[in-house]
Amino acid sequence: MRKQDRVPVRLNFHAHLERNGAVVPGSARDGHNVLTNTGAEWLAHLVGWDVAGDPGGDIPLTRRRVRWFGVGTGSYEEVSTVYRLMTPALVSETSYLALVDSPPEFPPGETGTVRFLREFGSGEISLLEDEIVLVSEAGMFVDVDPAEPVANGGTEDVENPAPGVTGVLDPAFATNAPVAYFTFEPIPKGNDVNLILQWDLTFLP
Repeated sequence: MRKQDRVPVRLNFHAHLERNGAVVPGSARDGHNVLTNTGAEWLAHLVGWDVAGDPGGDIPLTRRRVRWFGVGTGSYEEVSTVYRLMTPALVSETSYLALVDSPPEFPPGETGTVRFLREFGSGEISLLEDEIVLVSEAGMFVDVDPAEPVANGGTEDVENPAPGVTGVLDPAFATNAPVAYFTFEPIPKGNDVNLILQWDLTFLP
């Protein structure tokens, strides 16, 4: 009887504040975080086709990719059943989600790792001039390109999506479901500092 191999996914989170290009002492937050049930379903369906080799063209199950980060001031227990941020914070006047930097990074020497980054500037999260927002939770979110023709999308993105999953996320909604979630000691985000978030996904052999 052969041993069954599992391919675990390790998610590492890092955040820190910068002022004038220098890291603010004591602001760094690091740790392993949870892949949510939404994230596990997304990864499982990302690797397969719904229809392969069809004369009319291959049809994937999903085309969703990592597109957004969101932050909040709450703190859920880090369990796979987390389905939203507890207390989402606006990152702009109308949006709870911020586009990640593109393209993602693939750190040399770290086989199987993809890194996503986002820098929140002085006018983001802390929207008022003297406002301090105590950021204590973060989520990573996936969706499809809103410009992608429906006919070219994945069947899961346009037909009967899984609970909490939609093809294109609306950043104006505070209830989007993250694929990864992390809580940490609050970081005081003000207008005089930038907040840098880094999320690594590592597939372990």
